[in-house]
Amino acid sequence: MTWIDFSFLAEFSRDRCIAICAFLVPANLLLTVQTLSLVARNRSQAKIRLSVAIATVLAAILVLHVGTWFAIGVVTPVTFILLGLASTCLALSFWTAIYQSTFRDLLQVGQTYLYKTVLAMRSVLPLPPQSQNNVNPNRQ
Repeated sequence: MTWIDFSFLAEFSRDRCIAICAFLVPANLLLTVQTLSLVARNRSQAKIRLSVAIATVLAAILVLHVGTWFAIGVVTPVTFILLGLASTCLALSFWTAIYQSTFRDLLQVGQTYLYKTVLAMRSVLPLPPQSQNNVNPNRQ
């Protein structure tokens, strides 16, 4: 029986850390936002599941990449930040895929709160002065 040597993959991951993180961090963020957007816009289940699947794979790769650093004893704030990012992206993707109605309700509450906040700020803040250069065509 032949065993696969994962030490080569771990070493490759650590050697190419900057390139891997430069791709995975923005990709995780963008795909998670895309998943949230698809659910918010009430798109088809097929599109949502595809977006969740791709986001899950990329977040899992990021977790494995961080795991290679933990395996050799590198414990830094960066490794915890990357692990937190991947975990958050996974949680949001799964939450929006499984509990879409609660996510839409949360968006509705947030939209209502934002609307009321903007209205309250407009009533408190002074309006800019009107320009005196407006020419009234009815005036002669």
